[in-house]
Amino acid sequence: MVMVAAFGINDQDALKISRCPAKLVGHLNEIMGILTEMAGRIERLELLTANRLPPEDHRLLEKLLPALAGYFGSELFFTWQIDDPAILAMVGDDVVKTGSLLSRAADVGTAFDGYVIVRDKKRGNVRQWRVSCVGG
Repeated sequence: MVMVAAFGINDQDALKISRCPAKLVGHLNEIMGILTEMAGRIERLELLTANRLPPEDHRLLEKLLPALAGYFGSELFFTWQIDDPAILAMVGDDVVKTGSLLSRAADVGTAFDGYVIVRDKKRGNVRQWRVSCVGG
């Protein structure tokens, strides 16, 4: 009866169902099993779509993270420390906007061209970042 409660069927209705012929109960259990599986699939799909970046962010991060890794190595950095002309040409000079982009990338946790961005220490309202290489 616990399984049926998960689908909003109260104890009284569950008792009525339990008095049904065994064949009907078997079908109901099968249907509830299918519904449980579908609920799990929906939950997984919601997680996948929630953790996706817009295509333009994805394309930018594929270029940006290797450039940041080349410039800062594996050292911690603040977005205001980005002064490389090639990197600034990609992201502009708005450090808040750049920080938001890095934050979205860190939330997703996806590797971009072999690199991930990692949130590190926070000083006041300013976050430090680190680019890490994943894989060989």
